Order: sequence, then structure tokens, then C-alpha cells
Amino acid sequence: MEKKMLWVFTIVLIVGLSNALLPEGVCSVPAKSRENCGYPGIGEIECSQKNCCFDSNVMGVPWCFKPDFADASEQCAVQVSAREDCGYPGISTEECSNRGCCFDSSIPNVIWCFFPNNDPECF
Repeated sequence: MEKKMLWVFTIVLIVGLSNALLPEGVCSVPAKSRENCGYPGIGEIECSQKNCCFDSNVMGVPWCFKPDFADASEQCAVQVSAREDCGYPGISTEECSNRGCCFDSSIPNVIWCFFPNNDPECF
């Protein structure tokens, strides 16, 4: 029984850290813009082993998708004072991304989910 619990803990830890290995923001790809990085039915662990992002919250779009390094650095480079709210207090990175918006929680007490530079509205 102890070995089973150890394996369960290991899997939970891997899943929890899977997207944490990628730089913050690169998985904030709008659902409609995702480029497939896996195959139908791929799991989060295998997806992260391919250095891809995983989000199964939106049906009909790739769950395992390529990170967007340009998007994170350019479109989401919005000064704190210019951020326009695209979420609500406590919104998750995934929910913010699903709205087509940027997420940056590195600065406390400011808007974390905000509209990107070139997209005036979420979908």
C-alpha cells in the first residue's frame, strides 16, 4: 500500500509541475490559436515531456499545444498602469488564457489577468 501511495504522490507532483517548467506566460495561448503538439487522447504528463502546454478545460481545441514564446514576451508586455482587467479576483492562469488574455502574477496588488497589447477584447 505504501508503494501505491508513493506512486500516486509522484504522479500528482509531476502533473502539478508539468507546465511550471516552461516560462510564465508561454502557455497563455488563446484557445482558438492553439497549435497541436500531441495526438487525440494525450495525457498531461506525456504532453509536458514534449515541452508542450496542457489545458483540458476547453472542448474542441488541442489540449496539448505548443507554447508561444513570442506571445508571452510581446503581446503580454503591458505596463502595469496600462493593464485593462480581463478577469476577476482569483482567476486561474488557465481561465484567463481561455478568455484570450494575458496572465502575470509576478507583481502583487495589480491586475493579473489583462488584455494583450494587440487584442482589445477577449473572445
